[in-house]
Amino acid sequence: MKKALMGLSIVALLSPSIAMAEGAYVGASYGHTELNLSGSDKRALSNAGISFDETDKGYKVFAGYRVNDYFAAEFFYTDLGQAVFKDGVDTLKLEADTVGVAALGMVPINEYVDLYAKVGFHNWDADLNLAGTGISLSDDGTDPVYGAGINYTVNHISVRFEFERYELDDEDVDLISGGVAYNF
Repeated sequence: MKKALMGLSIVALLSPSIAMAEGAYVGASYGHTELNLSGSDKRALSNAGISFDETDKGYKVFAGYRVNDYFAAEFFYTDLGQAVFKDGVDTLKLEADTVGVAALGMVPINEYVDLYAKVGFHNWDADLNLAGTGISLSDDGTDPVYGAGINYTVNHISVRFEFERYELDDEDVDLISGGVAYNF
């Protein structure tokens, strides 16, 4: 929760400063998250009698600055949702969120549409909770984030669709989302 407040605070604090500069933007995205479990991990969980749901909904708020037609920098806070594991008796929930920065390389297709790729780093926080027991574990770290998307802009409003992969040590979480941004 602290990281969520910190991330939202950073975006909120940067928004007035960014708004003063042409090329700045703020926005939000919402979409589908998935913890990428390997085939061997899935088999091991199934063989142990553990059911799992590694998908959820996630969201992101972001603020950025487009330097020129081909490059932008972005700060973000992302809630990566949760994965749930059940063994018939106990329920284990894994939740993660992150704050970070990314560079976007953009290719203008026409005056309205851009394709982009992004790469950056994020500082994540994950919590593992055994439901109903008060038992929880936490982990955090800094790892790469990368992705690609398409951006459609008319006047000061952009609509974007993107795929992002957030690495978390040996695991990763994908976010496929749609969002909207206001361009100053």
